[in-house]
Amino acid sequence: MTRYHCPLAHHCPVLDHSPEPDGKQAGIQKAADLPGRLYIVSRHQGAVDFVRTCWPERQAFVISHLPAHFAIHAGDCFVGVLPMHWAAAICEKGSEVWSICADIPERLRGKELSCAQLIELGARLQRFEVRVCVQAFACAESSAASCWRVSE
Repeated sequence: MTRYHCPLAHHCPVLDHSPEPDGKQAGIQKAADLPGRLYIVSRHQGAVDFVRTCWPERQAFVISHLPAHFAIHAGDCFVGVLPMHWAAAICEKGSEVWSICADIPERLRGKELSCAQLIELGARLQRFEVRVCVQAFACAESSAASCWRVSE
């Protein structure tokens, strides 16, 4: 597993830099060495600032959402809270999906958080690999009881 290094790891960890299970030290790679473009998908300025703090050497394109026609290219990096089906489509095309992970206390949920607050809450960037499973459910009506199973 490749591990990524955040230049400001004491403020903004980007994954766990612990040794691999065999006891050897994992390879560390700077975010600047990641291929492709960096897209920050967020409407929240604190989240955008957090990602830029973690990866200051990367030019980032900030977009509030991914439109249906958005071109995804292998090697691109998407950071944000994305719908699962979009995350799976991004991974399928050879791009990376990252999320800002933090345990937000209930009193702060639904509020705009600053970069400093995210750091204080122990936020971190974490990469996810998402894929679509073989089985799915389709619903003809709004009632869950009317769902039927679909298999590929």
